[in-house]
Amino acid sequence: MNQDLSPLVASLMSNISSKNLTTDQSLNIVVENCGDDHYKIKDRVRESRSLVLKALVDSVRGTKSRYGFGTMFKSDSAKSAIEAILAGIYLYQVKPGLKPGANIPKAPRISCVSPDSAQMYKNLDLGYDPWQRCLGGFPEPTSIPAFYAEGTAYLFLCPALFALEETINKSHCPTVEDNKFAGDPEIFYKKYQTYTLIYYFLQFYLGDNALDRYSDPPEQLDWNDCVRLGSETFLDSIRNPTSLQLYIACKPCLIYRCDSVY
Repeated sequence: MNQDLSPLVASLMSNISSKNLTTDQSLNIVVENCGDDHYKIKDRVRESRSLVLKALVDSVRGTKSRYGFGTMFKSDSAKSAIEAILAGIYLYQVKPGLKPGANIPKAPRISCVSPDSAQMYKNLDLGYDPWQRCLGGFPEPTSIPAFYAEGTAYLFLCPALFALEETINKSHCPTVEDNKFAGDPEIFYKKYQTYTLIYYFLQFYLGDNALDRYSDPPEQLDWNDCVRLGSETFLDSIRNPTSLQLYIACKPCLIYRCDSVY
């Protein structure tokens, strides 16, 4: 619990800028190449922002919160890092050093992938065709709903996203059975458009700090592994996108159902 979070906090703060920022920017988020789905995507962004705000307010109170901060992150040492990440999403803050034009700080931009996306975004030098990646090309073996293009300002939405349910209309908190979470952790990135957007917004703002399949330790996608990760390696829990997604999605019930887990 005594891991030094100052390098992580410093990295997050240095990579998130409030220059020319207004809290209404998220309602004017740039959505490209999405045709008739343009306004539906903006609705999902608004819903994402609303869920993130609840977790942000909770995180400000740290372990004094009535809800789940202490359960998920165990220590007030996590407050600054968690607040920086959540505030980035809620305030639609900009980050420097992202393509295209890395000299100008940028907020995340959303683009719907189409067969001509490789040509359309050739200035990003992605090294892959977004369309083929959506359909199951490298590095995914099967079709995916969305992805964040690392090092760029872009969250790419794949055709598979629009087969997911749009609006979250009920709580998806896990239950606890035999001291483990029970339920379906895939709701975070395979069932709902809103949760999917939040997941990739988290990757955008975590940036190089995020755990992924190639990091050591790798990202933990199952929510039981997330909690175990948090109890053993505090810093890695904050760097794990799915840990933060669990906190955002299930914050109101964590104190009531999850305190005994691990």
